[in-house]
Amino acid sequence: MSTATADTLREANRLLREIRLQLLPQRRQSGRLVPQELAALFSELLATCESLSLAPAAPAASPALAIELDEYRSNLQELKRLLPAFHVGLLAERSRLESERAHLQAARAWAGTNRKTL
Repeated sequence: MSTATADTLREANRLLREIRLQLLPQRRQSGRLVPQELAALFSELLATCESLSLAPAAPAASPALAIELDEYRSNLQELKRLLPAFHVGLLAERSRLESERAHLQAARAWAGTNRKTL
């Protein structure tokens, strides 16, 4: 595997660390992931996957590359552990927003029908 592969892994690890920190339960309330960050994560994972699949397997990979691969694997495992709770939070937020929308629509309808009596 080449230095380009190690660089790709290094960049993927940097992004995965950032996303993982934002997904931690104690940070989830203060900072929110925006869709662009999730899209960047997905793009980075695809690019890393492609880079790893195209790179020739080296029997004796460099120690730096081995460290990056181990960190990448660890980051992916941690992300796999954190994503279900993040998904539950997104579903709860969607439910809250739908409830708020229904309340606002009902209030608008009430105000419209009672405009004549007010």
